[in-house]
Amino acid sequence: MSSGDPGSSYPYPTKGVIYSEPPWVADFGDRANFQYKERERHDESFGGGPGLDRGLANLGATGISPAEANQPADSDLDQGTFGVELEFLVVQCPKDEYLDIYIGENGTYSDLNDLTKLTRVLRDRGLVVIKSPEGDINEEEYALSHVPINDFSESEASDDEREENFSNRSRLGNFHSQYQYNLFKDNNENISSALLTWQQDYNEYHRKNGLKIYRTRDQDIKDLANDRCTVSWWPGITQEQLQKFRVILEQRLRQYRNISKQQRENERNRQIDPLHVPVPGLRQQYKAWTVTVDGSVNGAGMTQERYANANGSKHPFDEYFWFGAEVVSPVLPMGDERSREAVEVACGALRDALRCHKPMEVSTGLHIHLGHTKGWTLLQAKRFATFWCLTENTILRLHRRDRDMDRKWCAKMKWGSRLWRALYSRSQSEREECASIPQRHLGDKKLGFEADMNANVPCGDLIWTSNVFIYYIWQFDSITALHEGLGENQYCRTAIKWRIRGQNSSLEGDPDEPNEPGTIETRVMQGTLDADHINHWVVILEHIVDAVRNMEDAEFRDLIRRLLLDKSQDGFLRLLGVPEDVREYWRNPKRRDTDDRFWEYPDKDKVDWADPFSMWLFGA
Repeated sequence: MSSGDPGSSYPYPTKGVIYSEPPWVADFGDRANFQYKERERHDESFGGGPGLDRGLANLGATGISPAEANQPADSDLDQGTFGVELEFLVVQCPKDEYLDIYIGENGTYSDLNDLTKLTRVLRDRGLVVIKSPEGDINEEEYALSHVPINDFSESEASDDEREENFSNRSRLGNFHSQYQYNLFKDNNENISSALLTWQQDYNEYHRKNGLKIYRTRDQDIKDLANDRCTVSWWPGITQEQLQKFRVILEQRLRQYRNISKQQRENERNRQIDPLHVPVPGLRQQYKAWTVTVDGSVNGAGMTQERYANANGSKHPFDEYFWFGAEVVSPVLPMGDERSREAVEVACGALRDALRCHKPMEVSTGLHIHLGHTKGWTLLQAKRFATFWCLTENTILRLHRRDRDMDRKWCAKMKWGSRLWRALYSRSQSEREECASIPQRHLGDKKLGFEADMNANVPCGDLIWTSNVFIYYIWQFDSITALHEGLGENQYCRTAIKWRIRGQNSSLEGDPDEPNEPGTIETRVMQGTLDADHINHWVVILEHIVDAVRNMEDAEFRDLIRRLLLDKSQDGFLRLLGVPEDVREYWRNPKRRDTDDRFWEYPDKDKVDWADPFSMWLFGA
């Protein structure tokens, strides 16, 4: 489906570039190497806007060692950050056209094949990509301790069928290795020497001719072992005996090639994106783009009534096999145009090369992680919780109607949190289970938290239930306590997922929860590959973060007061200081339902079954 020149992706565009400056200030300069031409300007009445599929400058992967990966970040860096999680479904094939390449031993489609394809698509556009950090994508791969060659075939191309164009076959035609029998060795010693000679000649031929061993295919190895590895002056050897030696040789060469392939992929998985921000405690997987499987992205809820022009099909969605994909960005700097370009390139690459289902009901989400090199303080976390709690209804109306109704994956803070259930749940068992969440302090500690609340919250303007809820938010004495009270729980996943822990700073962390990324995760937006839509949402979040982190107490309190008086979407954006062009994007009636209550796509949120896949012009 790509409109670009299929040959333009060769060689692999991000290898061999090393930046001398720290990666967060790397200047791309004349290294820019756009991988495909920008599309002609198109009708912007709805959609991604110009240059959505603009190629990203050649970022240049920087190889690092495990020791370098664990070096502490620059503590003086004062930078807001965000990360993007893209959830989407990729069609594999119609169910009535089983393709052998996808079928695994258990009769299901191989996730490995699709992980490979997505990884290539993004690498082909110049992004630094890790192929899933888990290491045990399936039991077969984990048990073998290497990437099976046929499941993760190597090429510089982004399309599997073009593998033949880049194999070593055409340059192996002159290879020949002969072993001469040594009379001073016994038969077993000659067998070992023959195998060693053939393998050494094989390796040397690759080296002299500039061939990468990881790109020599199974059939080529078989041909070399059987036709071009010979013996001379070997008394009494039969063809049957010789064939047994060759089988052993073939197995060794294939294993050696697989080891080379795994080393190649390990090198790629140690690369870092030069745009990533080195926040404290950052794990390797967040220093580059990551492709992985998301089992929750399964199309649940996509029933017949969610489609138009289904042509009598009772279950349109089930006519295809689908792969639930998740692509995660590195930690990106806020307010940096290059971050927006990176999101554009990733979304454009996926929409160009793959058949991705158009935005669905609640089956997929777009998650944005908000962080900072200085971490989050307890005061900032309380401010963020207060801001979100009191403006949540307005924020939800910037997005699709079903996000406002979703109580499983995107529950409101007031309804879904343990704190709310402890205070107001109609279920006695829920109130009892959550009874320990509200913290009730005495003396100076209580009075100090109350003073902080009164300095930041116009409590007199709140209704009683909100006032009590906000009161107990400000009584939390640690970030970990706030995390437990407001975050994901056994009942649901809230629209705000608190991925921070600690006492007074998220940088302290929690030794019992070492894998928290130190971010506040927003989950209110529907899944989409429309980069323009994503970037406009990030702008809003940037302004929220700025208000929460940087405003003086009185200024923040006044902002909350004014937001409570004007609950319109445009008033919300204006009071936050969102630029006029971004406000215009969100209030465009072509992006709103007829009542101007929620975001709505041109198809009225019903996917046309005659054209169910995301395309660049659709803007989704």
